[in-house]
Amino acid sequence: MFNSPFEENSSTVLKKDWVRRFKKFSSNYQNNDYKATSYLLKDVYLFHKWVKVTSKLEPINWLESGVEPQYTDIGSTTAMACSGGACEITF
Repeated sequence: MFNSPFEENSSTVLKKDWVRRFKKFSSNYQNNDYKATSYLLKDVYLFHKWVKVTSKLEPINWLESGVEPQYTDIGSTTAMACSGGACEITF
């Protein structure tokens, strides 16, 4: 069955509704500045994402975690970096 490009399906209707709501929001709060509206909506989205992530955070007591610091001898890394006459150390 051939679908006409003008035939509306649920996806098209949702997209048109989103654009309509975006333009309405822009006219109400950003004086029809679509670029500023898109930046504002992105900032709001990222803020809500940050709030959601930080709400689940719990402090870690590093003294009771049992993790001991591990130190590496710099001489062993230098020997590996300079093998074969090519001395390149990247950090």
